Amino acid sequence: MPKKPSNRSQQPSTSRARTQLSSDDEFDQEISFSSMPSNNIETVSNNLVKYLLNYSATKNPIKRSDIAKNVNIHPKIFADVLKSASYKLKDIYGMEISELPESRSGKMYILYSEFNSIVSSQQLTKQQQEMTTFLFIILSYIFMKGGEVHESHLFQYLEQLDINCNETHSEFGDISDLICKVFTKQQYLKRTKVEIEGVNDPVIHVSWGTRAEKEFNKAKILSAVAEIMKKSPISFTSQYHAVHGEEPQSCNSIVID
Repeated sequence: MPKKPSNRSQQPSTSRARTQLSSDDEFDQEISFSSMPSNNIETVSNNLVKYLLNYSATKNPIKRSDIAKNVNIHPKIFADVLKSASYKLKDIYGMEISELPESRSGKMYILYSEFNSIVSSQQLTKQQQEMTTFLFIILSYIFMKGGEVHESHLFQYLEQLDINCNETHSEFGDISDLICKVFTKQQYLKRTKVEIEGVNDPVIHVSWGTRAEKEFNKAKILSAVAEIMKKSPISFTSQYHAVHGEEPQSCNSIVID
């Protein structure tokens, strides 16, 4: 009597079947995301626009990881969704999204108006106007001093204007907190720790942050300062050249997050 064929020879092993299933699942996912209909990307990009506009009021940087989590964007389509959202933000709302230099916190973005802050100041609330005025004072001083100043010198300059960094100002509020925390986090200012040989405590330098570079016009700042001082803008040689495209000096130092 002939032997009945064994079922073992006709069926793949359990481990092999699992391997095949896993491979098929990954292939299906790959196909799913690579061929995602454009209307789905449009839907996700619309959700991203809403999220960014709601978040923009804080002026704080937005982490890529937070965007992906809150808007539910798969990494494979993130670039396409961001591109679509960027176009809508600019075309409809006059807003630009810019990626910050990568830091220890990972990739981050800021959202800002493509219209210069000084030009559109009449559209701001009273509090926003006060903050813009204070930023103008700080950024003007930094710019006219060559683009970077000691933090202690900035505080001394403000005190000359009756803006005491150790007191709460009637219009601007907590000056020290604004400079050291709020404006720095919002990317208006960059605070840099510089180690000096023979000095125990590091020196803090303050310069323009990424948002300041995007929202404030150096040519207008130079013009305003020149008008106040009753001079021609061209008499401020280094600042005049900086406005016309000279690259700022860079230094090896540690940026404070």
